[in-house]
Amino acid sequence: METLTIGQLVRPRETTICWRRHDESTWEVSVGRNELLIICDERTQELVPGLRTVHVLHPQHGAVTCLLDELVPVNRPQHCYS
Repeated sequence: METLTIGQLVRPRETTICWRRHDESTWEVSVGRNELLIICDERTQELVPGLRTVHVLHPQHGAVTCLLDELVPVNRPQHCYS
């Protein structure tokens, strides 16, 4: 497994759904496979057992949460987190 680094550039392997919380509501955000994201927290969480999530920064939607296994590092696209 790759290690997470704050500021690391990643992209979704395929189009995926990320989500963000605002107050007590949650919004889903669609993120395309060519959109670039920046890791903004090196800790992962398991909201659902077996599915790790990470916080990333999206240029349009701000800080969002997405599934770690859906992300691919941009600088080494042959590696993935799963």
